[in-house]
Amino acid sequence: MFWRFKKRGLGCAGESGQATVEAAMLIPIVLVGMLIAVQPAIVLYDRIVMEAAAAEGCRVLETLPESDASEAREYVLRRLDAVPKVPAFHVGAWSVEVTGAGQQSQRASVRISHAYEPLPLMGAGMRVVGLARGDGLARQEVFREERVHDEWALHSEFGLQFGEWVQRWEDKA
Repeated sequence: MFWRFKKRGLGCAGESGQATVEAAMLIPIVLVGMLIAVQPAIVLYDRIVMEAAAAEGCRVLETLPESDASEAREYVLRRLDAVPKVPAFHVGAWSVEVTGAGQQSQRASVRISHAYEPLPLMGAGMRVVGLARGDGLARQEVFREERVHDEWALHSEFGLQFGEWVQRWEDKA
């Protein structure tokens, strides 16, 4: 029975082009679906890198004197090099603002923003909804703020007198 099926062909005479027609209709739908899934993945990747760079920038600001705040900005820019220099990921220069360096500051903050060019189909939709500017670019921004000193350190026996902390550590050792 198998040999007769193989001899006659895989399907009936009326179904010989059905798979081709189905594929011709399904391939564009699958490609559009993939394109719709890729743009959010790109934006999410950018956001994850920006959030991590902002958080690390805040931690660097906590350790630097006020005069070296530009070093924290440079550090953040180096971390942002993880974003590919492709228009769908990033276009132009990064805008990085750092504030709160030094021991006298209570809070450290980092603000990062940039522009990216959405993928063709998504860009048209983003312009219609108002998420992209007239030039076709969309903006993304991240802001991170952290306390420079923990509450437990501020209200402890030695407070922010770091020499006292070191002395106590050496006395115990």
